[in-house]
Amino acid sequence: MRHHLRAVRPLIWAAALTCVAACESNQEAADLEVLTRINEESDLNAFERFEIIDPLEFVYESPPPNYDKINGAILGAIEREATDVGLVRARPAELAITPIIFFLDVEGNLDRYGAYWGYDEEWIEGREEPVRGTLAVDVVDLRGTNEDETDDVLVFRGAATDFRAESLEGLENLIDQAVTEMFESWPTAQ
Repeated sequence: MRHHLRAVRPLIWAAALTCVAACESNQEAADLEVLTRINEESDLNAFERFEIIDPLEFVYESPPPNYDKINGAILGAIEREATDVGLVRARPAELAITPIIFFLDVEGNLDRYGAYWGYDEEWIEGREEPVRGTLAVDVVDLRGTNEDETDDVLVFRGAATDFRAESLEGLENLIDQAVTEMFESWPTAQ
């Protein structure tokens, strides 16, 4: 009997560690709040082509610490979900999709990192303003006629708040889940 317990003991530990990891991941996911806002004056089904605005290429300010480690996960999740709702990544694009993160700067003030160029920035109903640990995904209609981009229109905003993860892998999983939940509100996804 003792010999059998020694053989089973590593399996018990492996099962326990798997359960702990899964429970931590579920706890992180359970705290995530995802909200969306769709511009009621825009027909999202009328769009076909999109482009993703990579903050590392288009934003002049330095990114927050370690942003480069999650940028690929954010952009990959956006491309996958936009494609899943029937959009095609092609130029000329009708839509610009831009991720924006909100974080605390070194002085403890709420700051953001991402591309923004003058469209209506009203926040999402139910939230007065973004909070630390928020990932917003803005979708902007680029079909305006002004070259100075003053007539670009925010047609969709998804926001996920309360990002907390113990590891980079956990954070990437939360990003994946959050972007998936955001795009579930896209009309062609329903």
